[in-house]
Amino acid sequence: MDRFPKFDMLVEALALLKMWYNDLNAFHKRDLNKYIGALTELINMVGWLELVEVLTGYWDNERMVFQFETIEIIPTIEEIRDEIDTVGTGLERRVRKQENILIPNKPTLEDIINCLGLRKDYAYWVESSSISFRDLYVRFGHASFYANYNQKFKVTFKEWDGIRPLAFTIALLVIMLAHTLFHGHMNQGQVKYYPIAPVILSDMYCALGRCKEGHRYFQGCNLFLQWWILSHLAKGHGTQQLHTLDNDNSLKGLNDVLF
Repeated sequence: MDRFPKFDMLVEALALLKMWYNDLNAFHKRDLNKYIGALTELINMVGWLELVEVLTGYWDNERMVFQFETIEIIPTIEEIRDEIDTVGTGLERRVRKQENILIPNKPTLEDIINCLGLRKDYAYWVESSSISFRDLYVRFGHASFYANYNQKFKVTFKEWDGIRPLAFTIALLVIMLAHTLFHGHMNQGQVKYYPIAPVILSDMYCALGRCKEGHRYFQGCNLFLQWWILSHLAKGHGTQQLHTLDNDNSLKGLNDVLF
């Protein structure tokens, strides 16, 4: 088997996703900050296929670490969580039960319908195991789209406009991370917020293992993996934060970021 396997992966955000983000106002983006923190920076990143392919070649499937001769390195939940978190996410998740950090919140179909303000008769497009980006975009992607589907919503335009950041969050996670939103959840009378960091980490491990064995597509947060390894190779003290990388993710000038 080839030491450095070849595969495809997500290279950059869809143009429609970028257009949707640019159409959101400051209040929308403040809500996004609460939902997903610095993950919106993934929109500005450009995938570096060769880097991820080479990195995968050093993945030890049995021990689940990157092995560089005698040096071992691995992304951790704490690293991912700390780089996602902002002041907004910290305030939103005031109740953090660390013993529940690995338990994702799985919303019911009724929860999804209510969160998106849909009428049940027109909610067929959210009934499958995943929601398509196109279905979200045509209903929430622009401020003018409410008029096209207003009979299929049970909420007013103002309420619909308030839902748009949540819809964008789901779209971004579906496209960029292949996951839906993990949000507040009632548990024994308390609202608990389960971070998405463990899910991102699990997806990375699974994708690395599959591609190391010959799978042809890296479906597991490759942009976040790319950020993680670059942050450990970049010059400077400490880990470089996701939201301090430039728009090109420092990829065009490798000599400027590597020792």
